[in-house]
Amino acid sequence: MQYSNKNTSKILKELVNKKGQAAATDAIIFLSIVAVVFVLILGYAMTYGLGVLDSTKKLYINNYHYAALKSFLSASYGRDGNDPLFLQNGVTPAFPVTDSVATMIKEDYGANGQISLQTQKAVFGVLDELFLPMPQRSYLLLLTHEVTDIYSVLSPLIVFLRGVDAEGKNEYYVCFPESNDKIEQFLANHSLDLQVVEGPFIFYRNILTSSIKKETGQIFLASWVSAYNASGKLSEEDLLKDLNCNRLD
Repeated sequence: MQYSNKNTSKILKELVNKKGQAAATDAIIFLSIVAVVFVLILGYAMTYGLGVLDSTKKLYINNYHYAALKSFLSASYGRDGNDPLFLQNGVTPAFPVTDSVATMIKEDYGANGQISLQTQKAVFGVLDELFLPMPQRSYLLLLTHEVTDIYSVLSPLIVFLRGVDAEGKNEYYVCFPESNDKIEQFLANHSLDLQVVEGPFIFYRNILTSSIKKETGQIFLASWVSAYNASGKLSEEDLLKDLNCNRLD
């Protein structure tokens, strides 16, 4: 009987040990499952949050560009291409001559089909002010006008572009691309971070004569964050070759 009791006690101990091991194993498995589920939920939450943040940022930038384009069309600047609010040759002008930049563009184009140097400087002056909240972005303003051969098509008239040189400093270019394809190829190089908005822009030709002609046009505003090239430096110059650009000093 004593032998039987010893065997029973031994068996009970083994059963307790096995149950303890099984419970520990179950606990480890349960904790592993909980850890995996937690990581999955955390990863989903972080991904969802980053997605919302990215979408909100893109929406904000897109809305800002629409507002910037509207502001540009109604903005005024100095007729001589200088900011009328700052000193000129050490003297603040008492009665600065200002006008709508859009009007200045239309007057230049209507007179001789070109945009004067003073108006070019005024355009960049307004654009720089509009992009003060986004100094890291390069921008491009494209004006197209109606050209009639067999059919009427919108062809590039002039491009105002702020890019960066190899040292990351802003450079200003006035470009005269031959076709829309050249502009599309240029913008395609910045497609990952590109924002483009557009609107109508009406021109009048021959305004100094009696044969005034109305022309349909479009205005495009685009911006992007300039990327590093293979040498590790910022540069837009290689991309500007096909746009027939001249640096504005």
